[in-house]
Amino acid sequence: METAAFAPGTTVRLVARPEVVGVISGSRDIGGVLRFDVFHDNGVHGYFASQIEPVTIVSKPETISAAALRTGLTSELLRDKNTGYLHARNVGRIDYEPYQYRPVLKIVQADRPRILVADDVGVGKTIEACLVLKELQARQRARTVLIICPKPLVVDEKWRNELKRFDEDFVHLDSSDLRFCLEETLREGEWPSRFAKSIIPYSLLDERLLVGSDGNGGARRIGLVDLAPGPHFDLVIVDEAHHIRNRSTFAYLNVQRLTESADAVVMLSATPLQTDSQDLFTLVNLLRDDLVPTERDFAQMLEPNHYLYEAVEAARGGRDKWQGDVQGLSRAPLRRRGAAK
Repeated sequence: METAAFAPGTTVRLVARPEVVGVISGSRDIGGVLRFDVFHDNGVHGYFASQIEPVTIVSKPETISAAALRTGLTSELLRDKNTGYLHARNVGRIDYEPYQYRPVLKIVQADRPRILVADDVGVGKTIEACLVLKELQARQRARTVLIICPKPLVVDEKWRNELKRFDEDFVHLDSSDLRFCLEETLREGEWPSRFAKSIIPYSLLDERLLVGSDGNGGARRIGLVDLAPGPHFDLVIVDEAHHIRNRSTFAYLNVQRLTESADAVVMLSATPLQTDSQDLFTLVNLLRDDLVPTERDFAQMLEPNHYLYEAVEAARGGRDKWQGDVQGLSRAPLRRRGAAK
């Protein structure tokens, strides 16, 4: 009978020559004594139990930083061909950073795909939005796409040039094109296919777009208020979203109409938004009024944040007895289910 110590698959070495290491492939009974077949040096050799001993391979644990761990996990997630997260990989002629996949991962896992990406200038927010676009296209969920951005980015063709790196060709809408799209949507019930991928500047988001205007010969030109519901887009990208942080502006009111029927919305902003100001609430409420209906709800959601921030900083710092620095978490208020309705 084979012993557990020398079962097939066990790594062993020769007692007389410890540098010779092999793997047991089987055993045979010879005169009532077990002889073990050991594969090493490209061949199978026979040994008695007294001639071999098990080898316990103990690997020394490697210490890595938290940033390296996050990078490694993200890399493995993206390289796994069977992952259920991303369908579009290696799109565009871009050298990506791991953090640039965070928005698209959040979007595809969200019950209602809407996100605000607020980060410093130059970290690649445009690339992150394009990754969302390509992923939704891979899932057959991005046929109609609208990008809203400041006029200088339209004049300089910043967005068009960036999108070309992802093999995307978008058109710029002027006032006459936009008017045509509204009329076609009112007549046909959907945004015209020739402008399915469009870019419009904030300068067109005025009172005439919202409520319409009087045209030549007394014929009234329609506005967004005439479309009920508003035009449907699979994806709306709002660049430099701080332009709509004031609810009383026509820019805000028009974006509200253009996004209310959208399946997915991505807002981008590099301008600092104070968490205790109404500006941030305005944007978050526009994105998810079902989760953040009032400023009171928003304030309660933010209340635990500084406790969490202090705990994260203490853990990352790794100072002696850092565990004591995170005790403040026990004082963090928890929002009760059903509170602040």
